[in-house]
Amino acid sequence: MRRDIIRLRSQGATNRAAAKSVGISERHANVIWQNYLQSDNLPLFVWKRRGRQNGEQRSLSHVQELSLLNMLLNEPAKMKFRSALWTRELFQRAIKRRVGIVVPIRTAGEYLKRWGLIPQKPLEMFSDIKSPELLAWVNGDYQNIIGHSKAAGGEVHWLVVKSLGGGISKIYDDLYIEKKKKAAILIAAISNRGQIRFIMNRSEMSSAVFEYFLSRLTTDTRGKVFLLAKPAQWQDQDSIKAWLVENESKIELIYLPPFL
Repeated sequence: MRRDIIRLRSQGATNRAAAKSVGISERHANVIWQNYLQSDNLPLFVWKRRGRQNGEQRSLSHVQELSLLNMLLNEPAKMKFRSALWTRELFQRAIKRRVGIVVPIRTAGEYLKRWGLIPQKPLEMFSDIKSPELLAWVNGDYQNIIGHSKAAGGEVHWLVVKSLGGGISKIYDDLYIEKKKKAAILIAAISNRGQIRFIMNRSEMSSAVFEYFLSRLTTDTRGKVFLLAKPAQWQDQDSIKAWLVENESKIELIYLPPFL
């Protein structure tokens, strides 16, 4: 970490950029740099200025990334994990089991983020909407939902459904070309605490896929889930309504207002 900070600062990077790259505070990065400037071994840490090569400073090779993405298209149970959905922590363990490399939890999260598998935190996805309706909802209905969830010993989650591939990342293009299969979709739930649980699926989003996800979400969570979701046609099916009634002690589906 110290060498990385000194190398980046020696190459002209700002203190803020160097700290962000290594994952430490700006104050800590500045202390490292100032201590280096006052040391007697300046020549030991002089690097040639050069551009970063493709794949440089990554823990996983391109082939390993493809292997892990293929793994994420399956249930965790196929890797003999007890969880029903993938999480950052589970992915970290899977990297070690699959390719024999130990990475920090932050690095595991960075790979998931790079692949488009880490949704934005709650409310950040609507941060560009600055309307009176949103402010009224946040201070009114949303606070009531949070209070209701706490009283029930549960937690608020946000549903995220999006298509993967289609130019999001070259690695997806490689994956689909090699396997000759259609792009996958991400179905995720992110809690107000930032815990992410997700699956990848190559099927079109449907009531059956939604029920599949809900059943696994309630398996992996403690307490009742209050799931906030944008209204969609596949949610308004008799099978989903029946399933929600049958599992009302475990989960409650709450539709977001139309302006979100």
